[in-house]
Amino acid sequence: MLDQHDSAQAIVGEDGRIYVFFGSSNTSLSMDGYSIIVEAYGPVLDTSPRQGPRGLTTKVDGTNFAANADVHIYWGHPDGGQLLKVTRSTDGGTFTQVSVKIPDAGNGPITAIDMRARYPAYIPFTVQ
Repeated sequence: MLDQHDSAQAIVGEDGRIYVFFGSSNTSLSMDGYSIIVEAYGPVLDTSPRQGPRGLTTKVDGTNFAANADVHIYWGHPDGGQLLKVTRSTDGGTFTQVSVKIPDAGNGPITAIDMRARYPAYIPFTVQ
């Protein structure tokens, strides 16, 4: 818990997650009087491979999604991208090795959003 002398700042990163930076600190975990402790909230995606030609099948893994929720995976953003697959997260909010085919048109990123928390996660995919 922060006291009246502490402060926190939150930003949204390129991956769609919220990063919270905590204020000043006199501990060994500080640099120039500012804390280097950062907390990140929100789901995370990974793909393997992260680049390749159109038509390639890549595997998508996700963590920190809502538990037992349908997760929609898109090529591009949910508001105009192409739906590639619907999967379901586990009790722990994860899914693994979900195969998706990179479409013949359009641009990424690969985006996943669960239908419970509705907080998107993004990961770039480079078309070669």
